[in-house]
Amino acid sequence: FMLNSLLEFLLSGTLLGIMAALSPGPLMTLLVGETMRHGVGGGFRVSVSPIITDIPFIVVALLLAKGVESSPVALGVLSIIGAAFLVFLAIQNIRTSRSDFSVEQGSISSSLWKGIVVNLLNPHMYLYWFSIATPTFARGDYVDNALFAGGLLFASVFTMMIVVVGVAKIRTHFFDYAHWILRGLGIALLLFAIRLGQSGITFFAQ
Repeated sequence: FMLNSLLEFLLSGTLLGIMAALSPGPLMTLLVGETMRHGVGGGFRVSVSPIITDIPFIVVALLLAKGVESSPVALGVLSIIGAAFLVFLAIQNIRTSRSDFSVEQGSISSSLWKGIVVNLLNPHMYLYWFSIATPTFARGDYVDNALFAGGLLFASVFTMMIVVVGVAKIRTHFFDYAHWILRGLGIALLLFAIRLGQSGITFFAQ
């Protein structure tokens, strides 16, 4: 049972990390733009920005989880919000097309700080850590939570590095396949949304 719990937290975090890294948006635009303009080094600098931006949110989410773990209603509400957000992301992923990855090369300067700012301005990051991670942290112990957070961060950074290498080697043809990966992840996210929603109902029943 303990092994199953550890695998659940690790796989959940890894899945969310991969999906977050591949989702079209400002960070992906910056990642590809930096790679095309400055090579692998520029892309790698952007890809490690979540390590800097997300760690404070992990700490806050852990503290919030410990603060509300004695309130099943609060955890239930957060779980339901998180499940709804995952369903929204899953539908977006399933509907993703090749054209969603078109990137315009603008005046993007090569900078780790640019990646940090873009990530901090992304509202999805706040929803991830507070509506999905917080109730997940409340269900787990320190090992479970470390695996979830570590899996998410590692998968996100490693996936973005793969994107950087792919873009550097084969340019935009890399995205001829990325949207198919996102569609598959969308289906997996629906399953995770169901699991999170069930947790919310369980919290309400307590």
